[in-house]
Amino acid sequence: MLSLNTIRQFIKAHPGKALLVGFVATLYIAFNIWIFFFSKSGGLKTNLVGNVTERMKSFGRLRETPSAPLGTSQSPKSSSPQRPTPTPTPTPRPTGPGDYACDPYGQCNLYSDEMRKQYCTKTFADSLCLNQCGEKTTQCTK
Repeated sequence: MLSLNTIRQFIKAHPGKALLVGFVATLYIAFNIWIFFFSKSGGLKTNLVGNVTERMKSFGRLRETPSAPLGTSQSPKSSSPQRPTPTPTPTPRPTGPGDYACDPYGQCNLYSDEMRKQYCTKTFADSLCLNQCGEKTTQCTK
């Protein structure tokens, strides 16, 4: 244990260090007293986190859902009525004559006006030729 004379000698020899040690010791004691009383009054959980949770609920960012045991599924409940998700309707493929025709190999290609008129009997507005290129009757001769 340090004697009182040793402490006095240290203060006289190093006044700046002694002041720093005293200041740090005071902060340490004050912090411990604050923690002790703060935890007795409900602490950080009740005062800060509780208020934040309530504020988030009021803005609709946090839903109140009961916790489910591990391994079970839980569907979130919403206070607003469920709206059905609209099903997209497919865009109809264009029909009728157009710039596309089937080549002799069964592939749908874009033909120029001259080539279509000269070599093709059937043309399509659809870029997939309505999937009819497998038929020999729809294929161009060249």
